[in-house]
Amino acid sequence: MDSLDELIRPIRHSPQLPLLVDRLTQQLQAERDARERFYDEMTPEQKIEFIDGEVLLHSPARNRHLDATLNVAKLIHTFVARHRLGTVKAEKCLCVFPRND
Repeated sequence: MDSLDELIRPIRHSPQLPLLVDRLTQQLQAERDARERFYDEMTPEQKIEFIDGEVLLHSPARNRHLDATLNVAKLIHTFVARHRLGTVKAEKCLCVFPRND
C-alpha cells in the first residue's frame, strides 16, 4: 500500500468524503487562480516564489550569500558540463513544479 492509500484509508468510507472532495477541489482552484495572478504580477526584478498557494517575496541576497551561491554554481556547472548532464542556473531562475514555482 502506498502513502496515498494510507492517507485516504481513514476517510474512504466517511459520509463526509464528498464534502472533503469539494473542499479540496476548491483549494486547488484557489491555488490555480493565485498562481495565475502570480505569473501576471511578478516582475524579473523580484525574488519571488509560489509555494502551496502562497506568494513569498524574498529580501535581496547579501554579499556572503551571493559569494557562496557563485562558488557552488561554479562547482556544479563544471561537473555538469564535464559530464554533459544539462544546464545549470543560479539565482532567480523560475522552476515549475506541480504546486510550487
